[in-house]
Amino acid sequence: MRLLLPNDFGRFAMLLVAFNFFQILRNSGFVQAIIQSDKISKQQLSSAFWHHLAVSILMGFALYHSGEILEWLYQANNLSNLTPWFTMEFIIGSIGLVPSAILQKELAFKKIFIINVLALTISSIVGLGMAYAGMGITSLVVKLLLWTSINSLGYFITSKNKPNFSFSKRAYKKLINFGIPVTGNHLLSFSTRNLDDVLIGVFLGSKNLGFYNRAYAIMLLPLGNITGVLQTVFNPVWSKIKHEKQIVKRQYLKLSKLIATITFPAMSILAILSFPIVKITLGEQWTSMSRTLSILCFVGMLQSVGALQGVLFMVYDKNKQLLNINLATSIFTIILLLTSLYLFGTIESAAGAYAISTVLLIFPTFHYAGKIIDTDLIAMVRPMFKPFFHSLVVSSIAFLSFQYIPIDSDFIKLIISILLSFFFYLVLLNKYQKATLTDFSKMISSFQSKNNEKS
Repeated sequence: MRLLLPNDFGRFAMLLVAFNFFQILRNSGFVQAIIQSDKISKQQLSSAFWHHLAVSILMGFALYHSGEILEWLYQANNLSNLTPWFTMEFIIGSIGLVPSAILQKELAFKKIFIINVLALTISSIVGLGMAYAGMGITSLVVKLLLWTSINSLGYFITSKNKPNFSFSKRAYKKLINFGIPVTGNHLLSFSTRNLDDVLIGVFLGSKNLGFYNRAYAIMLLPLGNITGVLQTVFNPVWSKIKHEKQIVKRQYLKLSKLIATITFPAMSILAILSFPIVKITLGEQWTSMSRTLSILCFVGMLQSVGALQGVLFMVYDKNKQLLNINLATSIFTIILLLTSLYLFGTIESAAGAYAISTVLLIFPTFHYAGKIIDTDLIAMVRPMFKPFFHSLVVSSIAFLSFQYIPIDSDFIKLIISILLSFFFYLVLLNKYQKATLTDFSKMISSFQSKNNEKS
């Protein structure tokens, strides 16, 4: 980020909104349908593969020509020059959708991990090299293209079930029946998560969007790297044992506590020390996003725990119920965002509106997710209590340490403050939450032994 400007990330985010919209329509919920199905036929897999490829080619044409519309919408230049790159990524990505679903269904997470690491390493090296050479936003686009291409081709090559040249209307209908409400949920979630980018881009410009988008991306780190990984693992696992609801319930509650134990202290320290962290790690040009980052960190805390609920809705085929919840959530969030931008016109106000919406609406979702696994709202929220209060303690220690350590160097003060708060958190963890990590370790060992028995 030191090599790129906020304006580069803002323009990239403008393109990414359109790309993600087309991506949801292309995917059609088929990946989830494959993972959730007790039995999946060769015809269904082939039908899903050819659907993804055909739709990606048709929608790729629309994506290719969307640049001029986006330039008009955002009053920005040179977006149409980049849409061909996104179109290539869009079509190549379709090849790996069905194979990735098969690998997840087979619990082949070692293969997935190796492919992901390879894709991340190569795309990051090339992207950094291009950014260092002064290629700006193009480096971001090429990095995305490489990441998708390596992952997609890797999934296709390593998957044992290759598609044949067959297409079954009957098999396709089964996939569509499952996929429509899933797609609806993803579209509503997309509108909630991306409308802020669109509105900020339209009303406040690409530079402010760059600040907001990077703050939002940092907020999503625990969601992608912790909750996202657990979603990928437990989606197929719970699909296999969904009839044993008490086991799913017990595992969900333990996982919620584990996620909160990891993400809450990290996000609270990031929120309280956002300015020095941004200044030291990203540079002076990014400090304008520090307050926005602080606000969004609290959103990230709640979403990191709440995201796992979506797996419960999908596993137990409650997608229509989730659709209704997401519809109400989207409408409420959109109203708050429009009001905040109209009244205050800042990225901080947009972040505040998003935070208020998240706090108010996450509890109804907890309630309905709890009903799926035969428990109540209090039981669903209880795993967050200790991690939340411990996070308040360690973030206070981090703040006071940074403020009152008699050292001139902000870098040294920041390191000492983080290490000191981390030490205190380990003490609290050892005294009050030692069983959390032990339970998770036992859970993973149980899955590994069961998987080994089947193989």
